[in-house]
Amino acid sequence: MPRFLGRLDRVSFVMQWVPGEPLGRHLPQERIDAALDNFERVLAELHRRRFVHLDLHQKLNLLVGPAGECWLVDLGQGALCARGPLRVLFPLLARIDRRAVLKFRARYAPHTLPAAQRDALIARHGARRGRAWKNFHRRLRALLIGERS
Repeated sequence: MPRFLGRLDRVSFVMQWVPGEPLGRHLPQERIDAALDNFERVLAELHRRRFVHLDLHQKLNLLVGPAGECWLVDLGQGALCARGPLRVLFPLLARIDRRAVLKFRARYAPHTLPAAQRDALIARHGARRGRAWKNFHRRLRALLIGERS
């Protein structure tokens, strides 16, 4: 993660600038593979410290450096789960973060997933579910705003 450099005021702070491109750009496969390996290590370290990111569904929050480094950015949705009610929710919230690793691997580096894991992801999140959701959304919108389906 980029290093914290200091506060500007009560609500603003400055972070280190890091060179990188969002995951998904036309990057060489070996650079993507290295970044995803680093992503898992960075996320494991965050979770070891009981911090969850909670906004990893956006590929823009994962920057890939020139040598395959992984930079997690936009921690605004994140939470430290060391005490209070979040402590109890930490396992569930960390699981949400870890699913992002699988999602990115399935999309950008499926060859790095074990076959059983890849098949399970496809079964759970395949094209069928996408079509079903779109149909549901279209019908719900029609009910709410009176459109014809």
